[in-house]
Amino acid sequence: VGNMTNVQLRNALGDNWMIVTEDNVEKVVPTMGNVVTRVIAGYGENEGGYVLLASPVGTVNPVHVAHILDNEYDLYAFDQNPSDGLQWRNYKANAFNLEPGQGFLYANSEDVTLIFPGTPYTGSGEVTLNMTDGAEWAGWNLVGNPFNEIAYIEDGRDFYTMNGEGSEIIAATNSSIEAMEGLFVIANTDGETMTFTTTAPEAGGNDKLVLNLSQGRGVIDRAIVRFGEGHQLPKFQIRDNSTKVYIPQDGKDYAVVNTGRDGACTVSTEIPVNFKASENGTYTLSVSETLHSSLLTLHLIDNLTGTNIDLLTTPSYSFEARTTDYASRFKLVFVVNEDQDNNGNFAYISNGNLIVNGEGTLQVFDVLGRQLFSKELSVFRSPFSVSNFPAGVYVLRLTNGNDVKTQKIVIK
Repeated sequence: VGNMTNVQLRNALGDNWMIVTEDNVEKVVPTMGNVVTRVIAGYGENEGGYVLLASPVGTVNPVHVAHILDNEYDLYAFDQNPSDGLQWRNYKANAFNLEPGQGFLYANSEDVTLIFPGTPYTGSGEVTLNMTDGAEWAGWNLVGNPFNEIAYIEDGRDFYTMNGEGSEIIAATNSSIEAMEGLFVIANTDGETMTFTTTAPEAGGNDKLVLNLSQGRGVIDRAIVRFGEGHQLPKFQIRDNSTKVYIPQDGKDYAVVNTGRDGACTVSTEIPVNFKASENGTYTLSVSETLHSSLLTLHLIDNLTGTNIDLLTTPSYSFEARTTDYASRFKLVFVVNEDQDNNGNFAYISNGNLIVNGEGTLQVFDVLGRQLFSKELSVFRSPFSVSNFPAGVYVLRLTNGNDVKTQKIVIK
């Protein structure tokens, strides 16, 4: 083999051979089937093409992972508190190992199959998170599924994953993490732990409304409104000038927010949705998940054009955008039925009158959540005229102490 290095020798022999270290000496040996592979699509002449990568075999030096350093490649580790101000640490300038439970940013100019040598990880799946007070990226951690199979985060925390184009990380809508997949999570305290597990969690979870932003082939960004308790997820992006959709709250930008079911949010909620384009063009906002029967109305308002889209009947909206447009482009307006178990129909229309079977405070809202009418009802089965109401869909709310009922009704 002359003066060939171990890496050159392994490459020359092919993918059935790998490098191992025995007694501090590197040797080229046959794999005997003990390899794990992941196919990476090359970015070619296109932008994007990034993946969030994780090692499935424990700690490994990248030089021992076949094809990971081939062609034109990018391999980065993430640092939430860099001394030089650059949160991405380039492997080419400062080499590092791929550690179990950690994630890395990777891209290759050509299609390659990464081959990780060794036995798949069988550890506990526990990962320690960092939270550096005062750092620009305080709390953000790039972690990774250490197992060679689908894993889950047992505490159900929100996380970011890479979008389909490999151009931006976006809020995840599911709880599963593919083998060798990295993800971004945020820590609230330094040293807190999270655990990957291969046991699927029980079905359930908070209802949510997922608003996807797409251009061309697939989803490029996402904003989520969750109905129930949970942590808000701040907006995080690889590049500051990326196209993004986000929800502003108290001067901060979020990818995931929670809306409660008390006070003003019980029946009608209005949430601003900001949008910023990195290039002029046509974009589409679409809803991929809703509250089904709990969501009585859902409207997307385009503040720039005045367009009002009923997303329950037309679940997508395409629009032209320019980089100079104001960010406060959209808002969501919706009405939620928050108490279905105690929400049988309590009102009906007969001969131009609304008949209410119940007592308490009756409020009538239009589909945009604006209160049109309020009346105290002290007599069961109270009738009153709705002949002056325009034809359309309305939402009724009847409150009697802690008993709150809502109902949708159509006036023809």
